[in-house]
Amino acid sequence: MSTIYLIRHGQAGFAQAEYDILSELGAVQAQRLGSHFITAQLGAQVVYSAPRRRHRETAINMCIGAEAAGGTLPEFMPAP
Repeated sequence: MSTIYLIRHGQAGFAQAEYDILSELGAVQAQRLGSHFITAQLGAQVVYSAPRRRHRETAINMCIGAEAAGGTLPEFMPAP
C-alpha cells in the first residue's frame, strides 16, 4: 500500500521584510524532517513542491538533512 506524506513548509520569515522565505528555524525544521525520513526509513519515490519560494526552500533543506543523515531524497519536482 502506498503512503502519501503532506508536509507544510518550514517556518516562514514572517518577521522579515520578505515573508516568502524560510526563517533560520524553518530551514532547521526542514533539515530535521529530511533526516527523519532517512533514519525512520520512510523512503520516498517522488517529492513534489508547491511553487512558492518557501516551499522550494523547504524541499531543498529536506534534501540537505537527508544527506546529513547518510541518505538521499529524490530531487523535488513542481506539483502537477
